[in-house]
Amino acid sequence: MPGHLKDALEESAKTGIHIWDYLCFLPVKDYIDVVYSCDIHFQNIGEELNVEVINPPGG
Repeated sequence: MPGHLKDALEESAKTGIHIWDYLCFLPVKDYIDVVYSCDIHFQNIGEELNVEVINPPGG
């Protein structure tokens, strides 16, 4: 099983956050500093992975 898929499955099972959210985030986490999203799950993932998540409508 590819590394990102395995990691996404493990994190999803641990946190209850959808696997799709982790599959969007994990492959690029080492290459980005900021994510723009209004998805509350991304706020949690960003905090966990030390990536800033900005909610554009909320500032």
